[in-house]
Amino acid sequence: MTARSTRSSTVGDEHRQNAARAAGPAARTEVDLDPDCPYSLWRYVRTDLTGSRLCIVGGGASAGLPWGMPARLTHALIFAADLERLATFYAGALGFQREATAHPSVVMLRAAGGAAIALHQAPPHAVEPLPPDGPRRREDTALKLCFEVDDLTASRQAVLDHGGLADPPWAWAGDTYCECADAEGNVVQLIGRGATPATA
Repeated sequence: MTARSTRSSTVGDEHRQNAARAAGPAARTEVDLDPDCPYSLWRYVRTDLTGSRLCIVGGGASAGLPWGMPARLTHALIFAADLERLATFYAGALGFQREATAHPSVVMLRAAGGAAIALHQAPPHAVEPLPPDGPRRREDTALKLCFEVDDLTASRQAVLDHGGLADPPWAWAGDTYCECADAEGNVVQLIGRGATPATA
């Protein structure tokens, strides 16, 4: 066994042991190590009780272990049928600021609080024409973008004014919520903290 493969085996055993401890009894964890990779490439796979799998590939023992490096959400990405229409919606209705990007098919938008949305022009074969009377709410999605706003009534009206959809507000646990959709039907939610539907 070469020095490199010996080191890889040792690091691999350590990764597997740490992965098992980090996962706990509620998950199955596998860590595979490529013994021929000079950077000790590892592949971390975790399966939770629901069967969901997360696979992270990283390199280098000095890079640390995945459970010691919490993932940081950088942005949400939305594929757009009409890039400019969707960018105009999020800028006008929700106050996102447009940032320069190097790719003409990508628009990066950032909120005052730092949250970011990336819009990516969808390929023509993947785009459904927008109905002439406005967007249709996408009911078959498992994702929802939620935005906390200072004035829910004004924000709801801004969504409507910029081509989106908005249901009547509803209250829960002292806050007010409004189910909406953006200018292409992507599901979003407005949240007014400490407000009631009558005063939101």
